[in-house]
Amino acid sequence: MPIRMSARLAGVFILLVDDDPDARELLEYALSEAGGTVVTASTAAEALERFKASSPSIVVTDVAMPSLDGVWLCEQIRALPGGHQ
Repeated sequence: MPIRMSARLAGVFILLVDDDPDARELLEYALSEAGGTVVTASTAAEALERFKASSPSIVVTDVAMPSLDGVWLCEQIRALPGGHQ
């Protein structure tokens, strides 16, 4: 019996980070349709604050953002107490 697409991400809390509003909207739609609960951010700094406030299950980030990028965000998350990987 095939798994419905809407159930694949059920219960997964996702932080989505992208500076491009169209890409962010498209990805948010796709992840939500797959059953994920999605919160978005348009900058790495905003995403770090949202991460600290909500502890998502997964972070999906654009790597090449202006100013602080996705690599910076990942480094900051890994440096948080608890050693998120």
